[in-house]
Amino acid sequence: MRVEQDNRHFQKNSRIEERLDLVYDNPTSGLRGGLALALSQHQGKREETLSQFYLEKKLNNKGGLLSLGRLQRSDALGFYTLDGLLFKRVVDRKILTFYGGIPNRTDDFYSIEGKALYGFDLQIFIPQFTHYALNGRIGWQRLKQQHTSDRLNIGWRGVHQQTPTLFFPSSFSLTGHYLVNEKIWENIQLSAYKDFKKNTQSERLRIDYETVEPGKDKLTFKDRFYSLYTRGRQSQFKVGYQFKQGHRNTWSLSGRCIAREFGGNGYAAVATMDYHSNRGWLLTTQFDQLALSNEHINRIYTEVKKSLSSRIRGTLSGVLQQQKSRLMGNAHSMGIEVQLESRIKSKILPSPLWLSAQASTIRNSRLANEYRIAVRLSYRFDDRTQALF
Repeated sequence: MRVEQDNRHFQKNSRIEERLDLVYDNPTSGLRGGLALALSQHQGKREETLSQFYLEKKLNNKGGLLSLGRLQRSDALGFYTLDGLLFKRVVDRKILTFYGGIPNRTDDFYSIEGKALYGFDLQIFIPQFTHYALNGRIGWQRLKQQHTSDRLNIGWRGVHQQTPTLFFPSSFSLTGHYLVNEKIWENIQLSAYKDFKKNTQSERLRIDYETVEPGKDKLTFKDRFYSLYTRGRQSQFKVGYQFKQGHRNTWSLSGRCIAREFGGNGYAAVATMDYHSNRGWLLTTQFDQLALSNEHINRIYTEVKKSLSSRIRGTLSGVLQQQKSRLMGNAHSMGIEVQLESRIKSKILPSPLWLSAQASTIRNSRLANEYRIAVRLSYRFDDRTQALF
């Protein structure tokens, strides 16, 4: 059961939600099924949500799997449910998947809905190709909404299995999604890095390029100060260098060139330091400068994580920011956030209770100050998280 009350300005919201998850598994017959539903009371309205209801059968003689019902899927379109069927077959080191049905939107996620969706995916594993282990994927899907759109999805990743020579990367990857009708890349990401190791020291040189349109997910405390990196469709070219000494100190320096659809182009430089103490705390400090056509920002962010006892862990975060823009002029911001999480053992319940508390404040020189306090008590009906402490 989940109870939520939010009375922030322009966002008053209250919700009571009850969830039920059931799983049926019979290895002998190769049958498996699942049911997930939620009942919620939201703004005086009652809602029922069936997020999963499926039955799947292993086809041993064909090396495949057939699933029917309301399925949960995650791909380039987001996270959604699919009312339909899915067939998967594994042959040697190849996985072929066909699917089709009606897609439905999932709340609180980047998601889609439409009249129909169908397509296929082919995944290939090549354990040895010129000293690289390769994992490739190619797929096609058609989404029918008001208009029909075709999308081609590709992805390749290679990891060198030996110590590569100077001009060969230790690892590389390529992912992209091409809109066939519009003849444009919806997003594409290229990445490669080269490792240099010597005794207890390790160094990494990394190069990235991406053209993406960031989603509109809810921002964390840190993300709220870095939201300028995620405004609209953009392309980024990034070069970074990381130096790690032993198991305690890690330093990194990177620079990026940003080309955005709106808000202007510019450059950014970021320096980061991570320190692992032998007393069990982790210190992360990040300093960055961002220079766009209309905005200039200097920012330093620090975060400390510490296990206070065998059952309590805490996080302290702080940020200082100086911003200069045509709209706001010169502005200063300071933010602090404290988080505590505790595991409470119970003699009655088989699994522990989890109590977490969070408090944050952001003080702005040209905007209203912000405050937030949150407390959450949760219980998990299995023991998957017992090993966290």
